[in-house]
Amino acid sequence: MELVAYAKAELIPQLDRLLELTAVEAPERWFFSGLVVQAHAMRAEEDVLALFFELSTTAFHGFAFDVEQARAIDELLVAAERIAFTMTASGDRPH
Repeated sequence: MELVAYAKAELIPQLDRLLELTAVEAPERWFFSGLVVQAHAMRAEEDVLALFFELSTTAFHGFAFDVEQARAIDELLVAAERIAFTMTASGDRPH
């Protein structure tokens, strides 16, 4: 549960930032809104992984991002990668 709380604390503000950068009528907004809802609903590590899988599809939707949005997405993906790395840490050899 601690990991889920950490993931929420890291990812939700970044997803909210993406919503701020996205026009209300843009299809990207629907996509990121869904990710925000999914992030708030996370309760277990499996939920975090499900969000990561959905987030990984961002590049395949054909969205056009401006420089600021692209930077925010890159920061979000780096945070997700950092969390995923933590999830795979061995108890015998912590990162």
